[in-house]
Amino acid sequence: MGHFKTIDEKIEEGYGLIFDNDYAGVCDLWLEAWDLIRELLTEGVAKDIFDLNYKYIWTQYPSNYV
Repeated sequence: MGHFKTIDEKIEEGYGLIFDNDYAGVCDLWLEAWDLIRELLTEGVAKDIFDLNYKYIWTQYPSNYV
């Protein structure tokens, strides 16, 4: 469950950096989130990004920002 929360937090933190015009920071956070998403998919937690949407109560679905 820890990866889910961390992914959600990184995605949201990235959106917050957009308002600061820190686009490199946004990319860094979202790439970190993507690495965690890729781990979950590799481990078979979800079959694809859309399936992952329903595995946790996200602030925003991961598929929205991918």
